[in-house]
Amino acid sequence: MHIVAGSGHGKTQTLQYLIAKDLPAVAAGDKSVVVIDSQGDLIGNILRAKALEPDQIVLINPEDIAYPVSLNLFSIGQERLDGYSPLEKERLTNSIIELYDFVLGSLLSAGMTAKQSVVFRYVTRLMFHIPNATIHTLRDLMEPGGTEKYREHIEKLEGTPRRFFETEFESKEFAATKTHQHSSIE
Repeated sequence: MHIVAGSGHGKTQTLQYLIAKDLPAVAAGDKSVVVIDSQGDLIGNILRAKALEPDQIVLINPEDIAYPVSLNLFSIGQERLDGYSPLEKERLTNSIIELYDFVLGSLLSAGMTAKQSVVFRYVTRLMFHIPNATIHTLRDLMEPGGTEKYREHIEKLEGTPRRFFETEFESKEFAATKTHQHSSIE
């Protein structure tokens, strides 16, 4: 679902209505709701509704420097993913990669080039298979010869992703792209 409208045309009110309809199911433990609110108004309204017990609410405030947010993009619950059928697992993995592509493209104020996107998608897929992978793991992989350090994990990939790392990732064709992405991570 997408909600698109100009300022003052009821986007927040619509979202608030939709969330309020789900709160009884959240209170019963049947659903979860995640709200990202750059203005803070919507979250404030939800909290004031008192429809949920305090232990049912997790509030992450990026402005709270006493408890900084720590997120690992590559910790996606691989064990849980392994419980899905191959088709569902592939769908979820692709959805996560699409989301990362969108978010990181937005953060960089410009979408990735076609080559950057190819490298990003395969590298992200590999990161999901490396236990405890972090942004530092990604940096290591992007360095010249980085595939040798993670060879055992590359060998666990199947099909096109594995072929990409075995035949193209270290090629001159992607060298400049990797260098650019590596420097963007710095």
